[in-house]
Amino acid sequence: MRAQGYYAHLNTPGRGGQQPFDVQLLKNNRSAQVDCKVCHEEYFSLSNIRENQRTAFKLLESLGSDNNYIVVKFAKSDKIKTIRFSEIDFSKTRIHESEFYEISDFK
Repeated sequence: MRAQGYYAHLNTPGRGGQQPFDVQLLKNNRSAQVDCKVCHEEYFSLSNIRENQRTAFKLLESLGSDNNYIVVKFAKSDKIKTIRFSEIDFSKTRIHESEFYEISDFK
């Protein structure tokens, strides 16, 4: 992302070993929060999005930040894809790889 002109900050886990997202991005006065995952199947299990992450992303959305993403490396296809947190249907238990966007579409 730095090569595309973003300021990128990698968050490190705190005392409890958790942080709500892995990376914060900033470009042109817009910020984005990104949590990174690895999936070994073609379906990404929503149980991999922890409650503290859901809470943080919902809080950010309530404050006007809708640039919150889950980025997943799908090991079988060796593709890295993304989905906006607000587009995730948590009434489902999993999301197929085809429902994610190509990382090159990240704006």
